[in-house]
Amino acid sequence: MILVRRINPIEIDFMSWIKSSPESCHPLDMKRFYIFVDDVLLYKKTSGKKWFNKDYFISQCKKHNTRLNEEIIEKYWAMFETIKHYNQHRGQYGMKIMQLDDECLKYRLDMYLNGSLKTITINEEIYRKKWISKEYFIELLNKKEDK
Repeated sequence: MILVRRINPIEIDFMSWIKSSPESCHPLDMKRFYIFVDDVLLYKKTSGKKWFNKDYFISQCKKHNTRLNEEIIEKYWAMFETIKHYNQHRGQYGMKIMQLDDECLKYRLDMYLNGSLKTITINEEIYRKKWISKEYFIELLNKKEDK
């Protein structure tokens, strides 16, 4: 029997960022960091909760990348805090589109509405728009609930 450990997206994104060279602050490393922070904020009520603790963040950075010094880790923590505060005050909704399946091209759209996460499955045509207004999302959500 094979045991498979399920890894959550935050762990995958964190390891992708921390195992590269975050001390370089190269644009691609920064992009990996922003993806990690985005997932922490997306899953903030479940697996992302522990990342809001500064001591946990610092310990994980030191554990997985010995090249990072205290100053660099503090800089990343400050960016994390800035993004977190911006996200809390930017409005009532945000969204993330994820491809669910390579074969049949189903896409999932997550949007925060009034503090709760709402999810719908969308087709490729809607996915290609890349940005969907709050009003259009509510219209799609209502159609889904009517079915």
